[in-house]
Amino acid sequence: MITREDEQYLSMRIYEYNSSRLANHPNEWETGITFDMRTGEAVRLENVLGNDETEELTLKELLDRGNFRCLWSWIPEDEDWIEKLKEEKGDDLLSDYESDFYLTDTGLGLITSLYRYYTCLEADYEDLGIKGF
Repeated sequence: MITREDEQYLSMRIYEYNSSRLANHPNEWETGITFDMRTGEAVRLENVLGNDETEELTLKELLDRGNFRCLWSWIPEDEDWIEKLKEEKGDDLLSDYESDFYLTDTGLGLITSLYRYYTCLEADYEDLGIKGF
């Protein structure tokens, strides 16, 4: 799915799926990739957030900073995916998310996982203090 396409960036979420013969459950996930349309190079998360941010900032700190919304959730409705994610993976450094982000016209998307499930979270650039995107 193309999430942003303009003269600056081409960004997408790539859906992947596999199923082993006779296995009980298939496996599915998404990855993200963004290209700079002027250079043709892949954009790294540190290019979006700043180098210092991705090396030192944790997932919890980023989620606390912005108004992220969950696009869908695999957990019961009475539980909050973002809060559960902060509990379970909050100490992950953002440098671990290089293939798990994408850009939209208005914000940053993160592909997050808990256990064997995943979902996408999005927040507006303005809420995250990101300029120039």
